[in-house]
Amino acid sequence: MSKLSNPSRNINQFVYDFSRYEYQNSAAESKTITKVKEITQNPSSDDGIKEIQLEMLWKELKRIKADKKKNAPRDKKTKLKPQSTPTRKSRNVKDVQHQNRTASRKATPKSLKSRRTLSPVGQSSKTVGMGNTSRKPLSIPALGPAEIKRLFAQLQLELIKYGIESRWAATPRTKRIVLSAIGRESEYITIESSSESQAVKDLERALRLFTFKGNYTGTREQRLLLAPTVNFMWHIQEERYSISNDIKVSKVEKSLRFEFQPTKILLHEQMRWSGLSAISKANLIRELRFRLGFSTKKESLIAALSQPFILEQLCLEQPNLLVEEKDFSDTAEIAKDFLIVDKESEHKLDIPTTIEKSSLPEPEPEPEPEPEPEPEPEPEPEPEP
Repeated sequence: MSKLSNPSRNINQFVYDFSRYEYQNSAAESKTITKVKEITQNPSSDDGIKEIQLEMLWKELKRIKADKKKNAPRDKKTKLKPQSTPTRKSRNVKDVQHQNRTASRKATPKSLKSRRTLSPVGQSSKTVGMGNTSRKPLSIPALGPAEIKRLFAQLQLELIKYGIESRWAATPRTKRIVLSAIGRESEYITIESSSESQAVKDLERALRLFTFKGNYTGTREQRLLLAPTVNFMWHIQEERYSISNDIKVSKVEKSLRFEFQPTKILLHEQMRWSGLSAISKANLIRELRFRLGFSTKKESLIAALSQPFILEQLCLEQPNLLVEEKDFSDTAEIAKDFLIVDKESEHKLDIPTTIEKSSLPEPEPEPEPEPEPEPEPEPEPEPEP
């Protein structure tokens, strides 16, 4: 395999170049980003092989763009009009200036207001992200009753791990799923939809984003639909754990200043999720949530470290860190209701119970020992004659 043409160009520089590249359309961008993600997250390749593969992909991208520009049909050049006299040219300039002044006078405050820039959240939802928000959403077929029941049961078991209980609360017009904190029924949130299938799918999307199995895209649709549910799960997870402030931050983690990077770069940083430390993941995700409008202010580092899989990685990286989990007495009882016990393994899941003393059988009395027989007296010897 050939050597790199620019040895100083590392993987991070390649990822940055691919994210800032001007693609022909959103489909080409999505396809290229997917290839970059597959190359960077391949565990069987070292950094040298990854850099060579990324450079080959970069050259291929440049070649395709050059071929399209070369084969593009050229527009016929319009013939230049003969140059007019200076007096006529000056008269035309005055006419143009007069028209511009007239147009500026007719501009109303409403039209001027529409020219203003978008708000930060609205602008990010249209400019950042890997997809194009103007495209029509793909039509996903609705789930059947059996599929809805099976998927909802799986989501219930998954949510119990994080101290969240879920149940149906349907009305004649809408189908609602109620999520509440186990042991604290006063803390709850509802997911409303016109059908049970859509409500279950929305819950599944929120759970995937909460457990970092899905990525933040920066679209307005994702924020409006999933932010309330994900924020509720985030809050419950934060309350379940208590982490001490003795957190050690390395120099490498301090050098990753996510607050100074553009939002588009932060979105593409999610492709390197598996290679980041727990501290870096927490800093990246709380910066993204704040930029994309999921939170009104940047959450604390402790809150981000309490989230799924980040907390487990933190305990492995810093085993001396004190992490305490709060007790939820109702969690085990609720989880037991959802377990399906097979007859063959039923004896393995028996729950020991206390046995009262009165229910035990009374011991039988021991028999009294029989008296030993007295020894017979020896016969006296007869006298000799």
